[in-house]
Amino acid sequence: MIKNILNDYQLLKKFPTFCFKLSNLLNTGLDLRTAFSIVLKDEENKSYQHKIKQIQQKLLAGEPFSKNLSLLLPQYLPLHLSQTDRIPDLSLFLSETGEYYKNKLKNINHLLFKINYPLFLLSLTLLAIALFIFFQI
Repeated sequence: MIKNILNDYQLLKKFPTFCFKLSNLLNTGLDLRTAFSIVLKDEENKSYQHKIKQIQQKLLAGEPFSKNLSLLLPQYLPLHLSQTDRIPDLSLFLSETGEYYKNKLKNINHLLFKINYPLFLLSLTLLAIALFIFFQI
């Protein structure tokens, strides 16, 4: 279970970067096929590469981009589609989506810090009390 949570967290961390890379490549004037091949070459994680290839194949088959983009996200986190999904400018859609998930990731990290720090202090206090009791200081 913890391994799945860590894998999902890693997926979430990679998603905004993927969106920004693809958006920047499309802004430079590259076509979608070339942009995907460049992103695939840059990706080192084999499972993430496989998911990107799946999206690329589905796009080339004519399926909508926004429906297939959710393959790169954890299962419990649905793809946030704003009004940019209806705009034909794919690079704008990708940059907006990347920004949204970047902020979402920042909020999750902030929440984890707020939870972990008090737990660390509590465990340190309990350790100090146990040492006092054990050594009868």
